[in-house]
Amino acid sequence: MAIDELSRELAEFDALYSNIERVSTPPKTTLEILEKHYDEDHWNRLLKYFLDPKAPHGFDEAALLQFLELVEGRCDGFYFDRHAIDKIDINREVLTPNNNRADIVITYEQEWFIWIEMKVRSREGRNQTNRYVEDDYIGDTAKSAFDEGNRFYLYLAPERSKSDADEFVDLDWATLSATFQSLTQTAVKEQPLQSYAQFTDFLNTVRNEINMTQHEETRQEKVELAIEYYDSINDVREAFNSVVENHQENWPQRFEPHAPAGWNENWHCHTGSSTLTFYKQTWPVADVESGEDVSSSHPLRPYFQHEISTDQIANNQLKFKTQLTGANDELNAKFQDYLYSAEVQTRLEEVAANIDQRKGTEIRLPERDDRTYTRFTITTYPFDWEGGEGYYRTLAQALTDHQEVEEIFYEAIQEITNEGE
Repeated sequence: MAIDELSRELAEFDALYSNIERVSTPPKTTLEILEKHYDEDHWNRLLKYFLDPKAPHGFDEAALLQFLELVEGRCDGFYFDRHAIDKIDINREVLTPNNNRADIVITYEQEWFIWIEMKVRSREGRNQTNRYVEDDYIGDTAKSAFDEGNRFYLYLAPERSKSDADEFVDLDWATLSATFQSLTQTAVKEQPLQSYAQFTDFLNTVRNEINMTQHEETRQEKVELAIEYYDSINDVREAFNSVVENHQENWPQRFEPHAPAGWNENWHCHTGSSTLTFYKQTWPVADVESGEDVSSSHPLRPYFQHEISTDQIANNQLKFKTQLTGANDELNAKFQDYLYSAEVQTRLEEVAANIDQRKGTEIRLPERDDRTYTRFTITTYPFDWEGGEGYYRTLAQALTDHQEVEEIFYEAIQEITNEGE
């Protein structure tokens, strides 16, 4: 694909991708921890509990009032007496003689009723809401006991889900959650703390489930976008991987023009993978051939390590580590004894302090770890790729910054090898 055409398609891809809403993932609620966050029965129980003024939650009729006011604004002809709120009954899982089950039923004597059908992730069953409307009963009570104009049906579900029956009025969970939100702003002062926490947790469960649905839809949009621009994306990815592999194989030659003083044939370099090691000929206790991999099969080997990978380049981060490996536990322990002595740790802390002064650079000095691979310093440098030039300049800076560690490694080896002489 020609560069101009590829650039145009990638620009289109970037513009479309930027328009896709990014939905962050909030902390988990209790139902999410229990993996019951999409269970309609749990939502049913919680909603009924907080709507019921007789329940011991401490909200009294506040949640029911807000709910009925919301219904009043949605259902034509619905009106309720705010002074007779104590005469309203709320029941869940109400079964009719025809085996139709209402999730929640709210009734005011024999003046009016609200039949509520709830959905979280499931869809409406076959002819479900029409069956409910056509049923002559609500529980064991004949609907004929209520004036036809005072029979109300509510379909409470995510916004994307709509009821089949015309008599059902659609109400989405997001709207209900937003309506209830005002209660959480005053409840902490007026209601028991436990009730406030339970109510807030329920609303968070609703919001998180809605956002998860949006997250799934967003992911699908990204998939469709990836399919549409697959050739362009794949073309760029293959080129990127090819360049990275070339640098992994040839990094010593590319680094040489940028290397600081002291870089010569005494450095042994490992190539051909994303994790790249190098070390001085005087460091290993056993003789090592040039280009040989650093392996725990050798008695003792301190070394430096950096990484050339697509992730590191894309994130503009160079990670530089000073490490130790080896199969001889006794030698490893002696080496670490030297490195973690108070005097040497003070020197390493001075190295870290100097590196920390450089903007954007971070260094960490891990605690002693007697495993096969031990890290003494881990430093992250920012860099601009610039065709690789920026990376190797930064690698040269890292090597210069850790010159003191070179000397410490040499001293530790001399201390170990000269013991007993």
